[in-house]
Amino acid sequence: MEKKYEMTGNSMNFRGRTLYQIRALRKFGQVQAGELGGFIASEKNLDQNGIAWVGKGAFVFGEAMVKNNAQVLGKSIVCDHAIIQDRAFVMDTSVSGKAKVFGKTQCYDNVTICDHAAVTGNSLLYGNVRIAGNASLFGDIQIQDNVLVAGNAMIFGEAVIYDNVTVTGFARVGGETRIRNYVTITDDAEVRDFAEISDYSTIAGYAVIRDHATIRDSAEVLDNAHYSYVKGIGEENLSATFFRLKSGKIGVVLGGERMSFHQFKSGSRTRFEETTERELSLLADLMEFRFSRI
Repeated sequence: MEKKYEMTGNSMNFRGRTLYQIRALRKFGQVQAGELGGFIASEKNLDQNGIAWVGKGAFVFGEAMVKNNAQVLGKSIVCDHAIIQDRAFVMDTSVSGKAKVFGKTQCYDNVTICDHAAVTGNSLLYGNVRIAGNASLFGDIQIQDNVLVAGNAMIFGEAVIYDNVTVTGFARVGGETRIRNYVTITDDAEVRDFAEISDYSTIAGYAVIRDHATIRDSAEVLDNAHYSYVKGIGEENLSATFFRLKSGKIGVVLGGERMSFHQFKSGSRTRFEETTERELSLLADLMEFRFSRI
């Protein structure tokens, strides 16, 4: 096997270890012959096969491995027993512990993946994202801007999560869900299908949020009894989500319009055909009774 790179005599001490800069011996992928790369501790850290590469400014050491067609670029640090493989692309990312990044995953702009976390599929992570514990991410997910996924949490499908979100415990987030703006999902909670959670809300306990349910405005759903999703209302085929707020009141999203339960019941909202209004009136009474028992 013809080597694709060599370890040069240019060494440096990094975190108490002696690392050596690498240089390409031939052209492969986007790397040119003679091109200088990053620093590694030994050839165990970077596969001589495929087009895997550690770019200038990146560090790989310990028992960490970069192989297949993976790219470790920018100011990335890969250490301990971490593995970057397949067609994974990491830039300005830290991968440590026994974490594994594979598939076509892309990580950049201050992403941390550690412990026993695994990220694969077409996952896209960027902007102060931390994946820790035994968290598992796969599918076509997108996670960005101050997100923590830890514990035994699982993110999958085409979920999009952004803007100060925490997913921990044994929580599951999948389907085409949208989670944003200071949301916490924890315990054994599950959010799936096309559900949307936002704006300082907490989903916990054994709650399962599904379908097209929309929960927002500082909601606190700790059980399935704390929310209701109703669809097929009136000739307009409206949908409505009712949920408990942290204040103890009831929040409502009707056909995409957010409102208080008082506005919903009193009619201080968008008006509809007479038969639809009758259904909404009956629904208001039912929801008032349901939530009064919580």
